[in-house]
Amino acid sequence: MNDKIKMFLCLLVGLSVGACAVYFPNRRKIELAENFDIFFQCEDFLKEQNLQPKEFQKDDYSVLNSMLSARYDKYTVYHNTERGTKEFSINKVNTTPASMTTGFELDFDKNDNLYFSKVIPDSEAEKQGIKKGDIILSADGKTFESDGYEFAEQFTGKEKTMHLILERKGEQFEKEFVLKSDKNISLKSAYSKMYGDTLYIAVYKVDDYSDDSVKKILSENKNFKSLIIDLRHNTGGNVESGLKIADSFISSGEVCEHFNNGDTNVQSIGNSSKDISVPMVVLADEVTASAGEMLTAIFKAYGNADIVGENTYGKGVFQTKAVIGRGMLNYTTGYMTVGDIDYRDTGIAPDIEIEMDYNENIIGTDEDIQLQKALELLN
Repeated sequence: MNDKIKMFLCLLVGLSVGACAVYFPNRRKIELAENFDIFFQCEDFLKEQNLQPKEFQKDDYSVLNSMLSARYDKYTVYHNTERGTKEFSINKVNTTPASMTTGFELDFDKNDNLYFSKVIPDSEAEKQGIKKGDIILSADGKTFESDGYEFAEQFTGKEKTMHLILERKGEQFEKEFVLKSDKNISLKSAYSKMYGDTLYIAVYKVDDYSDDSVKKILSENKNFKSLIIDLRHNTGGNVESGLKIADSFISSGEVCEHFNNGDTNVQSIGNSSKDISVPMVVLADEVTASAGEMLTAIFKAYGNADIVGENTYGKGVFQTKAVIGRGMLNYTTGYMTVGDIDYRDTGIAPDIEIEMDYNENIIGTDEDIQLQKALELLN
């Protein structure tokens, strides 16, 4: 074999090894791209029909999240956390003392209108006449057109008075809005009211303040003979806070976390010295999820509570966050069971099913037929 042939064979082997070195580590990515060949064929055809695709926005991760949800689950999502993005600005506002003290949350709708997405009952925001759904057209002369998503960040900082132009049901009006901000005040995440001898507690969300809010309510209301826990539209939040809330009502019980790697973590809940042994009804609906749903299961399994309302959402899994690139990936770490209750996908069925359109204007009134049924059961 002459030197030229040897050199050619060495070159051929080198190229093969190099190709393998490139292909095998990236095989899944290459195969995934090949599977999407039909997408590009469709795109070429649509261009021939003079149809132009929409431009992707810098912070538009809808396509990525559609792929992640399709390949994993609907809770696996990626959020851009760069400054100036929608996610960054909204998270900054809704986790500040200003939002928590004044009692509101903001969000952008699909048309990039900034609006009050939540107004806590009996909060400073509600007392000032703010209602859920109010669109903020301008704040101190600034608008979305002038500031982009950072427009929302004006609702942070120290106490101040803001001049707002709002829109409600198509009508525009002006309002002076006092933004409160006190780090020493933890806005109540729960609301209470007495209906005769029945204590009604609505838990809006399960956050770092929920446990203290519930404890405060119980310390101020000791002479009740029955109890209603309202978890409707409670999308959950912090599992640890949910377990602390349960400790105020349950004498003993267990919640088990089942991790993807096969590990389990059993957490004991309950405090016999604080057990509240009175008849209990839990109100839940199709939006009750995550830690809110876990509480529903705990009260059903260990509190002997009747569930009134609708089948819960069915989110029995929990997530962990990881920093990927310039954003944050939320991914499912495992699932949770409460006693023998596994509510993944199926949710928790009510003992008494009553469908009702959730409307904050009728919650707590005679038109709240789910609440009225709960009161009927306890009286």
